[in-house]
Amino acid sequence: MPKRKQPGSPLGQAVRERRTELGMTQEDLAHAASTSQKRVWQIESTSTRVSYDALCALAEALGVPLEMLTLRARVIATDRAKADGRASSRPKS
Repeated sequence: MPKRKQPGSPLGQAVRERRTELGMTQEDLAHAASTSQKRVWQIESTSTRVSYDALCALAEALGVPLEMLTLRARVIATDRAKADGRASSRPKS
């Protein structure tokens, strides 16, 4: 049976994973980041665009530097590509 495709963007998945690690609801995160629960849902569940300011607010509310959130998203994207058989063809250094 094929693996179920992860919904949303790798960045959205990174936000969701960190939020759940902290035991926060979408509503908790929305309040801490001064946004709406609907917006948090959109970021986590779709491939919506997110402004730099919104990302900074989310990272701060999640207690991580923005760089950590984006690095986590990059790892997720790489893992998804490997799982789909689309791993990078760049040589390893």
